[in-house]
Amino acid sequence: MPTNDELARRAQQAVESILADVRLRSHLGEDEARVLLSWGQVEIEKAAYLALGLSTTEGALAAFDEALARIRATMREVNDLIGERDNLTDAQLRQRLAAVLFPRGEPPPLLIDQVDDLISRLQQLSNLEVVAYLTLLSTTSLRGGHPLPSRVGPRASPADNRSRLYALSTALIGCLVLVVVLAQIWARVPPAASTPTPLPPSKWYQAYFTDPHLPDDPSRHKGGMDQKLVDLINGATMSVDMAAYQLDLDNVIDALLQAQKRNCLVRVVTDADTLNDPKSNRGLRRLQAAGVPVVGGNSEGIMHNKFVIVDGRLVLTGSWDFTEDDTYRNNSSALLIQHPALARNYTLTFEKMWKDKQFGTGRQSTNLTPKLNIKGSAVENYFTPEDRVADRIIARLRAARKSIDFMTYAFTDDNIGDAMRARAKAGVRVRGVFEATGSDTRFSEYPRMKADKLDVWPDGNPYLMSHQVLILDSTTVILGSFPFTRNAQEANDENLLMVDDKDLAAQYTSEFERVYQEAKEAARQP
Repeated sequence: MPTNDELARRAQQAVESILADVRLRSHLGEDEARVLLSWGQVEIEKAAYLALGLSTTEGALAAFDEALARIRATMREVNDLIGERDNLTDAQLRQRLAAVLFPRGEPPPLLIDQVDDLISRLQQLSNLEVVAYLTLLSTTSLRGGHPLPSRVGPRASPADNRSRLYALSTALIGCLVLVVVLAQIWARVPPAASTPTPLPPSKWYQAYFTDPHLPDDPSRHKGGMDQKLVDLINGATMSVDMAAYQLDLDNVIDALLQAQKRNCLVRVVTDADTLNDPKSNRGLRRLQAAGVPVVGGNSEGIMHNKFVIVDGRLVLTGSWDFTEDDTYRNNSSALLIQHPALARNYTLTFEKMWKDKQFGTGRQSTNLTPKLNIKGSAVENYFTPEDRVADRIIARLRAARKSIDFMTYAFTDDNIGDAMRARAKAGVRVRGVFEATGSDTRFSEYPRMKADKLDVWPDGNPYLMSHQVLILDSTTVILGSFPFTRNAQEANDENLLMVDDKDLAAQYTSEFERVYQEAKEAARQP
């Protein structure tokens, strides 16, 4: 019989995965996303509890995985419906609502009236109202006549009774959670524009920061970080290797195709789910149709890397996803470095994924050069899961003497959080900004840090704050795709840089101060 610890661990990993998966909320504002993610967390914990009643560990885990797949599918359908609702006919809306609410067939009789009412009023409802309504109905429709998770193996009678009672109680709790979330929604102050600090031409790196203008205006979606990437690709003479968690920027795809026409070797690695999902791989299909080889991988976590290698000497990496949302609506950053030895590290890891199909825990350690000296600056370069990245971050945190500043999209790793709290108790100034969505969950480090009176805040961008950055003692910058989660450490494909350079730290500190002040200003609003 499965243990509480086994299923609790699986549930935490599942919650971390939905918090970190931007594709589940790409069309949602922050308020809608908070409702959807709260619903997902409730359903995941409910599924884990129900699985305890199954007689074998194998059956329980299989049932939980089945339930998680349905929960993620529902979240994705809600997200996509919000993104496309204005362009759908009534007949198409009915079809899409059926996909959200009744993935297994016809609606239960008790829900037909509610669904008809929703369809008749859909055009008059705000996105937030639609998401709240859909999640509440989804909680009922997933239950109505269809056990969640499905049975695998015999169930003992006492466990069956306990599960039924739990299902009823948690369904009510789920509704209450959503009501509470809706009650806590507050107006946000649009963040001011960000202007990257110019660098001397002699520098071996260039930092880039997104520049969101809010309220969002699609007519201004030009000339941002995507153009920097286009320029980088246009300068390629031999090769472009791209590891992209997501890719929907048409100008970047055009640049890759033009590079191929110039006889550059162009290769792309992406996440398996991204590649297999027809709604999110249109750009990848364009590349494949033109003969660009695209490989998807990582069935246990996510291929979360976002890096580009050009001509074996230039590397662009960071938290920035190659999407329109992350370029023009979200707070994010990337770092371009020119150094052949660093490019070799990324190329060897890329080859493991692209050529050898080794992702996540299936990838073997490669003969890399993790510690480099680039023009007098110490640079360390690591990849997960093979390099135990969280341990290296903790070692750096323990060495901090004056200050720790951080911006984080996802932060659920207790060990990293404990290391920060320990330094704060030792007199080190600790400040942080969390992406607001998901920061109030029980897995997040935000409530614990706030309870310890650390200077931490939910962000002020109504879209995403997708930075994943640490700045230590105004000297060291730790950056990359790596979120501070157990999944990132143990299952995902991620990369990390630790750069000891005061000028670079000053640039990231400037970005931190902007995001930090916006977060504090948002918190002061009624």
